Amino acid sequence: MGAASMHVPWKFKGDDLIRLHNDIKRLGIPLMVEQARRSWQSARTPVVSSRFFYDSWHAMPTPEPAPDGRPNLRAVDGPSETNEYLEDMAAIADEFRQRKMGGA
Repeated sequence: MGAASMHVPWKFKGDDLIRLHNDIKRLGIPLMVEQARRSWQSARTPVVSSRFFYDSWHAMPTPEPAPDGRPNLRAVDGPSETNEYLEDMAAIADEFRQRKMGGA
């Protein structure tokens, strides 16, 4: 949700956390984020907690599985911050290797 610029605290405990975990397994994170994005955009007041989405996630119907049995996934928009970070770290590691071997 952070990648979609929705920054809210997550304060689930006990049964609520179990229900949230089950919804994640049932719906998948991309579908839940899409639902949260729609709710966020239509909210009358600023959303200040992830609890705002809790009931709507649980009320969502379970998606039909793909014909091949694999989960229905959608691409996430934009570059991955993790990939960018790993590429930067690989470049730094290459630079250190070159220095160690007497190169550049």
